[in-house]
Amino acid sequence: MRKSYLKNIFLLILGAIIAGTTYFGLMTQEVSAANLELSEVQNLAVGFQEEYPEAGKELHAEVTGLQANEYCTFMWKVADTVVAQGEVYRPTFADLEKFITVTVNTTNGRSAQHSIYFSKLPVIYIDTNNVPIVDKENYVKGNMFIQGNDKYNSTNTTLYNGGLEIRGRGNSSWEAPKKPYRVKLSSKADIFGMGASKHWTLLANYYDASLSRNKLSYDFSGELGLAYMESENVILIMNGAYQGVYQFCEHIRIEKTRINITNWEKIAEDAAETISEKEDIDNGELEDYLIENMSWITSKKIDFCGNTYSLDDYEIELPEIDGGYLLELDKNMDETSSFYSSRNQPLMFKSPEYVKTNKDMLQYVKNFVNAFEAAIGAPDGYTTYEGEEVHYTELYDIDALAQYFLVTELFFNTDGMKKSTYMYKDNGEPMQMGPIWDMDWCAGNPYEQASPSDRWQTLFYDDEMVCEQWYRSLIGDPYFAYKVQKLYNSYHTSIESFVAEGGRIDENMTYLKEAGVKNDSKWNSNNTGFVQNTEKLKIWMTQRISWMDERMESVDSLLESWGVFHSNQENDAIISIEEIAAAQDGMKVQVLTESSQEVAVYIDGIKYEEKVPVNKQLEVLIPYEDLKNKDSQEKFVVVRTMYGGQICTAYSTAEITLPVDPPVEGDQEVTRLFGADRYETGYAVADALKEALGVETFEAVVVATGKNFADALAGSYLAVE
Repeated sequence: MRKSYLKNIFLLILGAIIAGTTYFGLMTQEVSAANLELSEVQNLAVGFQEEYPEAGKELHAEVTGLQANEYCTFMWKVADTVVAQGEVYRPTFADLEKFITVTVNTTNGRSAQHSIYFSKLPVIYIDTNNVPIVDKENYVKGNMFIQGNDKYNSTNTTLYNGGLEIRGRGNSSWEAPKKPYRVKLSSKADIFGMGASKHWTLLANYYDASLSRNKLSYDFSGELGLAYMESENVILIMNGAYQGVYQFCEHIRIEKTRINITNWEKIAEDAAETISEKEDIDNGELEDYLIENMSWITSKKIDFCGNTYSLDDYEIELPEIDGGYLLELDKNMDETSSFYSSRNQPLMFKSPEYVKTNKDMLQYVKNFVNAFEAAIGAPDGYTTYEGEEVHYTELYDIDALAQYFLVTELFFNTDGMKKSTYMYKDNGEPMQMGPIWDMDWCAGNPYEQASPSDRWQTLFYDDEMVCEQWYRSLIGDPYFAYKVQKLYNSYHTSIESFVAEGGRIDENMTYLKEAGVKNDSKWNSNNTGFVQNTEKLKIWMTQRISWMDERMESVDSLLESWGVFHSNQENDAIISIEEIAAAQDGMKVQVLTESSQEVAVYIDGIKYEEKVPVNKQLEVLIPYEDLKNKDSQEKFVVVRTMYGGQICTAYSTAEITLPVDPPVEGDQEVTRLFGADRYETGYAVADALKEALGVETFEAVVVATGKNFADALAGSYLAVE
C-alpha cells in the first residue's frame, strides 16, 4: 500500500510537470476508477458524503467521473479562505454561516467544484437558471433542494429535491428589499413533517430583525387550539447566492393537511373528471370552467360549450352550501370575491375564489356574518337568524374567538381585525377564527411606533374601520371575559415561558444567533440588528405579560380594564346571584332582585329561562339534560333584568358535579331507599353485602357498563374503596 501511494505521488508530480502545473504542497488521494466504463468519458464531479456539515465532524468529499489512471487533489475553502487540502475537512464553529467549497484538480487537467452552506438551520437551495422573480403574478420554473440539519434530516423527515414554480407574494412586504415568495412544488411533499402539500411560502421577515415574532406567535396560537400554519426557519440560497434567514411556512389554504373543510374547488375538479370521462370532453377546460363559474353548485346543471349537463345524470352529490369557506378580513380588498358586512368590515374569499359567480353562496356567507354582527351588538348576544333566536356563540366558536383575541392582545398585533384576519366555516359548524398571520410588526417592533405594552390593542386604534370591529362588542360580554380570563390563566405557565431564563425567546436567540447576525450583514446593516432586537422583544414581552397579569386576576378586573361593562358592584343593589347549586333533577340558580321585570338566566352564554320574580326572589331549575356544554363542570351564570330603563346584569361561576348518567326517562317513579344520591346508595349497598356475606373485602371485581354502571359497581368492594 505504501509503495502504491508513493507511486501515485510520483505519477501526479510527473503529470504536473508535463502539464506545466505546480502541485507541490498539495496532498493527493488515490481514487479507484476500476468500475468506470473506459469507452465512455464521464463528466468529473465532486460532492459530499454527508447530508450537511457539523462542527467538529469530518466532511468527506466524494468524486465521480474519474478516468482510468487519473488522480486528483483536493483544496478546501471557507468563504474565500483556503483552509485545508485532502479528501476530508473538519468544519469549526467559526465556519458557521459561510460557504464551504471543495475544488478537485486531476492529473488530466480537469477540475470540479462543489459548495455547501454551513448553518445550524436547514438550507433551501432554489435554482431558476438565473431567471429573476419580478412580480407576484407570474411563476418562474426551477428546482429546489433542501439540506437538513440535526433536527430534520433523511432519517426522520422529507427533504425535497425536485421541481418548483416560484413567484412573489405579500403586500407591503413585497415592497421591501428582501422579497417574500410563494412556492408551488411539482408534487406534494411532507416537508419537515408539516403535512403533504404542493403549496408553501417563504416569509422574508424583513421588518422583524429578531426573525422571531411570526413563528413564536404562530406556534403559540396552535398550542391554544387554533388552526395554525407550521413553519421552520431556514437559510435561502437563490441561484447560488445567499439570501438570508427565511421562514419556510405552510400556505393558508383549504386542504386536508391545512384547513381541512369542504373544498369546493376540489369538488369542481372531481366533477369535471367524472363528466369529461363519460362525455369525452377536455377535462382541463371543464375544470377551469367549473371553478370560475360556480352557479352549477346550486342549479345542479352545467352549461358548457353549448351543452347542458345535469349532475343527477352522473350521480354527483354535493354538500350543502353552509360550509367550505375560507375568509380574510383585510382592508386591501384585493381578492376576486368579497363583500362588506353590515358593520362595514371588509371580507374577502380566499376559497372558493370565484364564489361571486354563485349568488346563493355569497349571500349565505354575507347573511351569516351579518347575523353574528347583529348578535354581538345585542345586549344579551341574541339575534334572529333563519327564523330562530340564536346566540353569537352558536354562529362563531367562542373558544376560537377567545383564542384569537388572546394571541392578538398578548403580542399586540397591529394588524388585528384590520388586515390578514382569517376565519373559516365548515358544513354544520360555527365559524372558526384563524389561522393567525402576518405578526412581524407586533410585540414592540421598532418598525411599528404604536405598539405599547400597557394598552389593549382592541381599544387602541381609532380609525373608522376598527371602531366597528367585533371585539369591541365582545369585550362588553361577561361570558367572553370569563372565557378569555380562564384561557389566559390556564396557559399562564406557557405564556411566562416566553420571557423565562432559557425560555422561548432565549432558545430562539441561541438557535438563530449566527444566522441572525449573518442576515443583518445583508439586510439590516443600518438598522437594529438581530441580537439587539431580540433583547428588546424579551423586554417588551416581559412588560406586556406583567401588565396583562394584573388585569387577568379575575373576570371583574378584566371587565373593568376594558371599561365597557358595568361591574357586579354597580349592579349589586338591583340584582345578584345568591346561590348556584346542583340539585337532584338539575342545576339550581337563586336570584335576588329589586326589579319586578322578567329575569333572564344564561349559562355559558345560552339563555335557559325567563321568569318574573316573586317577592324579589327567583329560583330557576335547569334540567341537566338541557345543559348544552356538558364537558365542563364549571358553569358561568349570567342574569339580566330591566330596572329604571336600564339593563342590569350579574354574573358568577360555580363548580357543578354533573351526573354521570341522565335521569330515568319516562313516567317511572323512583324511590331512593338510602342517601341523597346514587353514590351514597351505592356505598350502603356495598356495606350491606359485606355484612350479609360476613366478609371485609370482595375477592371478585365487578365490571359494569351501561346507563346504571355506577349502581352495578356498588356490588364490588372496589367501588367503596
